[in-house]
Amino acid sequence: MKIQLAGKFITLLPGDRIVTPITVLNLTQHHAIFIGNYLRRPHFIENKIGHGVRLVSSEIFFIENPKITRVEQFMGSEIERNQLISKAFQKLGGNYHLLLYNCEHFANEIQFNKIFSPQVKVGLFLGFALLVMWSFSND
Repeated sequence: MKIQLAGKFITLLPGDRIVTPITVLNLTQHHAIFIGNYLRRPHFIENKIGHGVRLVSSEIFFIENPKITRVEQFMGSEIERNQLISKAFQKLGGNYHLLLYNCEHFANEIQFNKIFSPQVKVGLFLGFALLVMWSFSND
């Protein structure tokens, strides 16, 4: 599947990650894994708030996520790509949790076998810092 990003065409391969902005200022990003053709059409697997881990056609995905921030290509072999896609399918129906298992956690687990989300760490740090500043300003 070819997509356009910053005036260039990029060919998505199964296992590649696509990142799209959630907020207007692009402070929060949505992550999904491209799985290639399924039922003769390109699809993604994502962990989306209100849905959990789901299979979504590229048509629906790009209606819901019209802007692309970046593509993170999976650097594994063809065998590793197939294993990655199988692992993503096994996660279908899993629950979404903003702090413990969001879209970034899911994509990192699928691509790197590690569940982590830098966005959550930054958000928690900033929230804690604001709380500390607020508490000192009220003294």
